[in-house]
Amino acid sequence: MDTATTTPTLTHARESALAHGQATTVSNPRDGEVILAVAEDRARIEEITAGDPLVTADVCAYRITEFVATKTAPALEPYRETLG
Repeated sequence: MDTATTTPTLTHARESALAHGQATTVSNPRDGEVILAVAEDRARIEEITAGDPLVTADVCAYRITEFVATKTAPALEPYRETLG
């Protein structure tokens, strides 16, 4: 699988993606894309990504990282959370 040169699509679940773009790192400038997505829980994101045609064709893979958005731009305020 070549995750460095293939872009995941999420074409069948655009309602989950808030933003996405090319990842750029010093160590690996072709490290794929970062997708900021929201869903009711991690299981839903796993379901969405597992159904991506590029994943089912074994062309790419997703690495899911959960986080708590404690600071956001005003437009993303509905997704802002507080730590427990």
